[in-house]
Amino acid sequence: MEHLLDGVDSEVMLDVLLRRNWWPRELKADVNYCRDHDDSPRGSGDQLAVRFDRYGDAYLYAKGMLRFRTDGGGGDSLRVRTALMILAEAIRLENAENPQTCFSTCGTRCILSYSNNKSEGGVLWVTSGIIVS
Repeated sequence: MEHLLDGVDSEVMLDVLLRRNWWPRELKADVNYCRDHDDSPRGSGDQLAVRFDRYGDAYLYAKGMLRFRTDGGGGDSLRVRTALMILAEAIRLENAENPQTCFSTCGTRCILSYSNNKSEGGVLWVTSGIIVS
């Protein structure tokens, strides 16, 4: 897989993204930003939604098993997939500093799962508002 950050200090970029408080200029508070996943028939409602309230608190909603593919796997939402990978790294860093064990309602350990299997096209999975494998 091509690394777009080759030659760029990715640790510095992650520090800017994950350790500093910032707000994208075009992002509006109290607006749901929604995206259907790559295997979803459009309009099915199987989508990921993110909203920030006026205080800056984040809300994540997910319906169904959501799959965001790489461009080689037919991905339609490459920026969303990249953002989910950054979310996975943020969770990993938070858990390294302040360990937590989370379980979904069925008792399955909670993780963001990435498959680099070429037959699956390289995908990130998210389900039911809880990130699970």
